[in-house]
Amino acid sequence: MINRNVVASIVGNIFFFVSALELIPAAVDYLSGSPEYRIFTSAAFFTSTIGGILFLSFRGYEDHLPSRKMIYLITTVAWMAMPLAAALPIYMAIPPASFADAVFEAASGLTTTGSTVLSGLDQMPMGILLWRAMLQWVGGVGIIVLGIWILPVLQVGGMALFQTESSDKSEKLYPRTVELIKSILIIYTFITVSCILTYYVMGMSLFDAICHALATVSTGGFSTHDQSIKYFHSSGIEWAVILFMFAGATPFVAYMRCLKGSLKPLFSDAQTRALAIFLVLTSLVIMIPLWKHPDLNFLSAFRSAIFSVISIVTTTGFVTIDYTTLGPAVATIFLILTVVGGSTGSTAGGIKVFRFAVLWQALLSVFHKMIYPNSVYTSRYNGRILTNDIVVSVLIFFCVFIFFLAFLAIALGFAGLYPLEALSAAATAIANVGPGMGDAIGPSGNFASISTSAKWLMSFGMIVGRLEFLTVLVLFIPRYWQDL
Repeated sequence: MINRNVVASIVGNIFFFVSALELIPAAVDYLSGSPEYRIFTSAAFFTSTIGGILFLSFRGYEDHLPSRKMIYLITTVAWMAMPLAAALPIYMAIPPASFADAVFEAASGLTTTGSTVLSGLDQMPMGILLWRAMLQWVGGVGIIVLGIWILPVLQVGGMALFQTESSDKSEKLYPRTVELIKSILIIYTFITVSCILTYYVMGMSLFDAICHALATVSTGGFSTHDQSIKYFHSSGIEWAVILFMFAGATPFVAYMRCLKGSLKPLFSDAQTRALAIFLVLTSLVIMIPLWKHPDLNFLSAFRSAIFSVISIVTTTGFVTIDYTTLGPAVATIFLILTVVGGSTGSTAGGIKVFRFAVLWQALLSVFHKMIYPNSVYTSRYNGRILTNDIVVSVLIFFCVFIFFLAFLAIALGFAGLYPLEALSAAATAIANVGPGMGDAIGPSGNFASISTSAKWLMSFGMIVGRLEFLTVLVLFIPRYWQDL
């Protein structure tokens, strides 16, 4: 019973937290003269009431230190409950939107996916635009904590490789956790403020700068305009977005090490180096068909190519060009890039760079054993030895990723999507990218036209993909619930 009480208490705190956040866009709408502030205040009242009932009914149970088994449940319930609470003002503010639309939008925001069912953004009240950006920023913080602290403890998908002294379970867990979250918030806020100032100097309005900064650093991709970054027609803004998308996809552990006074950890990190090299090389390939365009010079072609590549690989989803119109080869490359992802411990989604590196090391080990059967080969990554447990965990993750991708694509096919749309929609959901492939859900469209069942499936896929699959899927094993 105490475990259920802990979960109920945490859900109450989540609803309380969401209700407090809703007061910010309410204030913005009120100051801008928009009557929509009543929607946010009503939503805040309703959400805080539910949260207050749960919190007061189960107060004190959250102080109990949860077991590893309980962390799976708490993490999943928290990420399921928050989109439901955050969807309420979207549902109330946009009459044509169904509750499935609102949950889709909220889940997309909190998981920093960036897929949207909304159009007419240029005419929407400031409050709802800010709310979407805030959801992505808050979700980004949660994702960093998830990648640096929670998933290494749970040893999901090879994340044990990143376990630190802040990830252990001891009597000093709480102080270490508080210090970890404090450091993350300081760095995250500093990068965000720097991004806001840069965008503002480059020509964005203050409101656009704030909303786009929140969406960039979190690698979320929600914009205040239907045309996304293309709306501004500014090469300076595009280069700034490129810089901060990469900053958001850089492992925050490297930033934390830089707080000691040296920038060396940032440049010596294996993930950062591998990600940068991969992005540049891929951009050069994509640039070739763009360079053939008569209206684009070398620099413009390279900027458009690297913007699109970084946007997809870091799972941000901002758009300046419709890359699906550049030919079948380029479209195929971007479909593959959808699942690559950024660095572990960043706000980016996808498979993650380190897992490809571990897979490559495992392949080299197999080749070495084939050539020298009696030798000993030690695989390392970023200076750390890759144990068999980590390699097996990464391989299992790849298998689960492929299985769930196929499962979700087939389910979306039954929900009415055509094969390419179903596959790309499944990939963009579980990799938390944003735009898919096809006329309807591609970079120039959105997900408004898909069926209600497809929206629920994608909302579930976003959350499962963000929690790296096993954290959620273990709950479907009957043995999990024994002696919980």
